[in-house]
Amino acid sequence: MSNIAHNLQQLAGKLMDRQDIRGLFEQTVQQLDSIEPDDVFEAMNNLLLQGREAGDILAVVDKVIHIIHLKLAGTDRDKLPSNPFLLSLDDENQALLNRLEAFKSTVKAQQSETLRQEGLNLLQTLDSYQVHFQKLENILFPELEKKHPRFAGLSILWALHDEIREELKKTRLCLSDPDADLAAINRQIGRLYFLYFGFVQKQDLLLFPAAIRWLNRDEFQSMLIQCFDYGFAWIEPPARPPVQQVPTFADLPDQWTFRSPTGSLSIQQLTEIFRRLPVDITVVDEQDQVAYFSDNPDRIFPRSPAIIGRKVQNCHPPKSMHAVEQILKRFKAGDKDQESFWINLHGQKILIQYFALRDPSGRYLGTLEASQDITAISQLSGEKRLLDDQQP
Repeated sequence: MSNIAHNLQQLAGKLMDRQDIRGLFEQTVQQLDSIEPDDVFEAMNNLLLQGREAGDILAVVDKVIHIIHLKLAGTDRDKLPSNPFLLSLDDENQALLNRLEAFKSTVKAQQSETLRQEGLNLLQTLDSYQVHFQKLENILFPELEKKHPRFAGLSILWALHDEIREELKKTRLCLSDPDADLAAINRQIGRLYFLYFGFVQKQDLLLFPAAIRWLNRDEFQSMLIQCFDYGFAWIEPPARPPVQQVPTFADLPDQWTFRSPTGSLSIQQLTEIFRRLPVDITVVDEQDQVAYFSDNPDRIFPRSPAIIGRKVQNCHPPKSMHAVEQILKRFKAGDKDQESFWINLHGQKILIQYFALRDPSGRYLGTLEASQDITAISQLSGEKRLLDDQQP
């Protein structure tokens, strides 16, 4: 670990513990001419390895960025036009900032009803930016994590995504509350603005430069192709790169058949079964790495090829990481074979189940995650028989 990364780690730790940082601050400032984004990721990841929570680290990240931001060169804008993947993300960020800036005049007018209505309209518009979060979480983050262990610290950025999502909910409630006065509304909108502007800054100073350094042209092209599964926020989609040809079912040998005591299926049939089951399936191997996910036409939770080989702990928001690790620990120890949860998501009731996979001797092989929209199922009553739809 570099000296600057070590000092940044110490600095952030002292800030979290509310300790005096004056001596360390001066020592750190003297080294800033040689600072790189990798130093920041290294420092933040080491804090995680010490047992610090991502949310607690996030609380002091802006103070650290304030100290170092002038010495971080940020994204080399000359390189963005030649990198359609990063350019599309940057264009989305600029579109976001433009919308936030345009709304400032409404805030300055200080007219309560106009502010409420236009504020709610803005929040509805900002929903489009969710695809930006998802592309970072499911495409860019996994690719960087494969390059170096320090990028496990990207979970801190994911924690910021979740904080923004929570602040959006609070802002919507505030604007919809007839008892909220202008001062309360302004404070809430101010918090949301602070998070969004800080998020764009962290991408520009840290995330994009790290991606340019660590990822190659083919990886960027692959990531851009995956973006089309999510869409683009407010911008014209870039030209879609040609998809690299992969082996098809026709290329597979005839003997490639799944056989079991209860029957046989061709690989094509088996794959189509996984696609047509009304369940999102993700399989994690015994090393906690994502091995497979079903390519359902309407997945509940988005998945991208970039997550194959990714640690499953990194596929979940930081706040739920401990719960995932606890489930895996119980499965591996043989204490449990199944866990079930259900949540309300976008007006749907979602059942999420985890199943331990074991060989005949009981050896742990991995975990199956199955998620299903059970909204319609939970509302069933009476019965409907097979012949009820038959015409006389």
